[in-house]
Amino acid sequence: MKKPTYRVTFLLLTLCVVLIGCASSQSAHTAKQDFNGAWSAQWCDKSNPQPECGKFDLYLIQDGERICGQHFVATPGLSRLDEGDPGSVLGISNGQQATLVIESARDGSKYTALAELTQAGLKWNLIEEIASGDNPEANIIPSKQILKPNKQESAIAHLISLKEKSCRWPDEISNSQTKPRSGQNADISYFIPKGASVRLENHGDIDHDGDSDVLLVLQTANEAQDRFKPRTLLILQRNESGELEKKVSNENAILCQSCGGMTGDPLQGINIDSAGFTLRFEGGSRELWSQEYRFSYSTKAHTWLLDTVNSSASDRLEDNSKSNLSSSRDFGPIPIDKFDSREFPVIVLP
Repeated sequence: MKKPTYRVTFLLLTLCVVLIGCASSQSAHTAKQDFNGAWSAQWCDKSNPQPECGKFDLYLIQDGERICGQHFVATPGLSRLDEGDPGSVLGISNGQQATLVIESARDGSKYTALAELTQAGLKWNLIEEIASGDNPEANIIPSKQILKPNKQESAIAHLISLKEKSCRWPDEISNSQTKPRSGQNADISYFIPKGASVRLENHGDIDHDGDSDVLLVLQTANEAQDRFKPRTLLILQRNESGELEKKVSNENAILCQSCGGMTGDPLQGINIDSAGFTLRFEGGSRELWSQEYRFSYSTKAHTWLLDTVNSSASDRLEDNSKSNLSSSRDFGPIPIDKFDSREFPVIVLP
């Protein structure tokens, strides 16, 4: 079955919401409820209590009637996992109920589901498959569950992280300034080598001079062949005439596309502020890890120096987490052109 486009997905959601409205006219005048939050349910094999229970997590962000989120599924015994990327859950709420489309990370299959806020919790009902994946596998997303609010520290931290990543609908992403794209204008495309594409582009003043500089993440056009190779960070700085000049080209600054493990590409973004910029990475599966590298501009060295490394890890099934913050006093002065993201190991939980 051919995968539907997001335009089709939106139409499907809209149609489903209309149907819900027709079927629930008695509750149409009730106060609107909020799906925002981390929701969780244990998934145990009642016929065999020996294996460790699995889990079904939903992290939902609601803006108006739109819902964007992420899911995590672990079967009993933790034998199979399905962990979606931010935006793996999209939906529309009409108050107490929401119609969702969930995309499996295992094979790309898409399903519609109905979520309802009840006194018992979030009632989940998987409706049907609307698009099969490239290599269809047996679905492990639960068909029916009651999920409770998850107030564990690790769950709240993950929800906050999801909000910071700006989990959005595809039509909103298309208008994002920092979305992966190439060639915003001619002076940028001039610096892109032949055979390379732009994975991420961001603009801002990163050297205190009031001009807008450019940060680019480059990767080769042959993504499948080079997915294990680190990627290039290119810094374009504006001169006194307002023209862009190549200041830094570091081929080891950005982790490889496969370095995130089951979560996919670990690159989560580049945050810019008046004092510099921060590289953000995240990966893992049951155990999630994150690394943030903060660079500050040095007027004395005329470059950006690594200021801090903020590392953290959390267990998705247990309330177990660990974090560490190191500074230049620990690792010495590292300019951005000498920085290698592979030299800083992620935290491993005991």
